[in-house]
Amino acid sequence: MNKFNLKKIDSRKKLYFKNNNFIYRHGGDLINDKLKFLKKKPQKTIVIGNEVNLNDNLNMPFNYEEIENISKLENSIDGIISNFNFQLKILTEEKNLFYELYKLLKKDGFLCFNLLTKGSMETLKKMFMDIDINIFGGVYERFGPFYEIQDIIDRLSKSNFREIVVGVDELEIQYNSLMKLRHDFKEIGTSNFYENEYFFKRDFLKKVKIIFDKIIKKYEYIPMELKIATFTAWK
Repeated sequence: MNKFNLKKIDSRKKLYFKNNNFIYRHGGDLINDKLKFLKKKPQKTIVIGNEVNLNDNLNMPFNYEEIENISKLENSIDGIISNFNFQLKILTEEKNLFYELYKLLKKDGFLCFNLLTKGSMETLKKMFMDIDINIFGGVYERFGPFYEIQDIIDRLSKSNFREIVVGVDELEIQYNSLMKLRHDFKEIGTSNFYENEYFFKRDFLKKVKIIFDKIIKKYEYIPMELKIATFTAWK
């Protein structure tokens, strides 16, 4: 099992993360688009974290909460919403995350959430793998985790959720500036959160800039692919 440096995650998030970054804004739009099809207005909805703003025209009362604060609310919630907040929690929670959420919902309650899935950041991953081999003589895990959609569907099914629906949205953001790429990575909370620590070498950043500049000169930009899956499931 992959291990993550959770202290590093928290400290980086406090320093750099902005919940109005472009990925979270887009994810929020995807969630709002799904919620407008609800046939019955939920009376008690919890938004995990604060990374999504629900549209006023949904007329849906909700509260922002951290997942650690709602564990005692069994069978009392109509809806639970998360905008990428489960990206690491699926793997780091000791208990089955989805089953714990299932227990919180009333009958016919819903769960709606976004995840970055396999196919995200493929070009960047390949570029950094080549640099790692050149500088360190091996490859470090720097991106993710990204999930297989079917694996998440299976996890939800095993947690007793029903009527599972998935929408997939694919984006490509084009970068012609390494500084802009690094800035966006900080704002969206993307970093090397794995516990595979390595000795930092200045040559690494130099090599990144050289390769980045060569690609920009030839192709005008470097793409960052994002494959966002929005899951909706019912109790």
